[in-house]
Amino acid sequence: MNAPALPDIFAALTDERATVAGIVQAALGVFPAVTTLGRPVEGLLLLQNLIDQPLTVHIAVHLPEQDIYGAHLSLTTPRPRLTVLLPPAEVGLLHLPVTPQPPSDASDGYHIGIGIDVIPPEHYQPLRPLYGGEKPSLLAISPFRAEVLREVGFSARTDARGHLAVPFGVLPAVVSAYEQDPEPRYEPLWTVRDLKQELARTKEIAGEALTYARGLTAAQLFPILLSHTRQAYSTAGIPLHIGEAMAIARALTYTMIGYTSEPNPTLARMRWFQRLCWLLVHTPDATRTPDQLVQGLYPNIVHDAVLIGFRLVAERIRVNFGNPAEQSDYVEKLIAGLAGHLPLGLEHIYVPLVLLGTALAAEVRAPQENPWNSLELLEEARDGRIRLADAGFSEVFDLLNQLIRQAEQALYQQRLPPA
Repeated sequence: MNAPALPDIFAALTDERATVAGIVQAALGVFPAVTTLGRPVEGLLLLQNLIDQPLTVHIAVHLPEQDIYGAHLSLTTPRPRLTVLLPPAEVGLLHLPVTPQPPSDASDGYHIGIGIDVIPPEHYQPLRPLYGGEKPSLLAISPFRAEVLREVGFSARTDARGHLAVPFGVLPAVVSAYEQDPEPRYEPLWTVRDLKQELARTKEIAGEALTYARGLTAAQLFPILLSHTRQAYSTAGIPLHIGEAMAIARALTYTMIGYTSEPNPTLARMRWFQRLCWLLVHTPDATRTPDQLVQGLYPNIVHDAVLIGFRLVAERIRVNFGNPAEQSDYVEKLIAGLAGHLPLGLEHIYVPLVLLGTALAAEVRAPQENPWNSLELLEEARDGRIRLADAGFSEVFDLLNQLIRQAEQALYQQRLPPA
């Protein structure tokens, strides 16, 4: 299993982000949105380190010299180029003062542009998914301050040169300058210390979470996971055949009930269990019913099921699903696809979720399910997909056929022949 993913601080503050070199994310805002000549605004640059190594981030502030009509603009900033050392996993806010000066005209067409450059370290481990993750339970700032930052409206829009860019307006009044010009400053929003606090709080409730998890049954979970799965894939633009949906729901059900018989490191590392601990601490109402629980855990359950599937399917039919880094990248893209951020393909149905669900056909069942009927529905789905899939997908169908035969043999061994 992967290490636990860190909370996505951007998710608490903005819906937009730009990713630089796959290791740092940024979004730009400005406050106030309107000023007067002689009084500064602050460009506010959100930075989120995605990895376990410190990053040296080079920032260049680009200010226009003319407006859209060709009129001269006088904008100043004390340090047009600066470097920020972003500690491992840290999220921070860089304040960049910009002051419009006479003889500039009043206008609502001013803007601040920000260029970002960072060189990836030679060795590092990703700690946050590229495409977003869970919101944090706390920030290193007050709830009021967090609400103010949300109202800034951080953006990942870029100008013609590819720089992050944000507009602001200038009123015609001229005021006296500050006695001392403001300087750039860096404000940590979330640090490793905050992670330790979150882990300590969830660790305290792990025993209660285990008791809760042990009370979950396949009869409760299977129908709910089936419904959520069909809805999730349909919303993502790739509707499922009922045979495929049943197989995926089986894989997800096993992920939730297959590791709770006794405390073990595997369960503790599963994201769905970590998220359960978080919900019990912060939003216990989200765990009142199995349906509410699945609603709050679904992406995490899918994440864990994919990694379990890579391992269990490879053990049963000797197939190579790539190295851990490749598997981690695959599962993050699948989760992003289900969230509508990336397109999904046929592989995101079958590899490895349908394959895992097929391997478990004789072990995990829905209430009143006839496993032979489920295998027939899966074969029906396979035949329909064969007509649409390209030739390269035939290897996946060969793997599926092997697992179907193994499932049939297991049913015979259980003295459950077809009716």
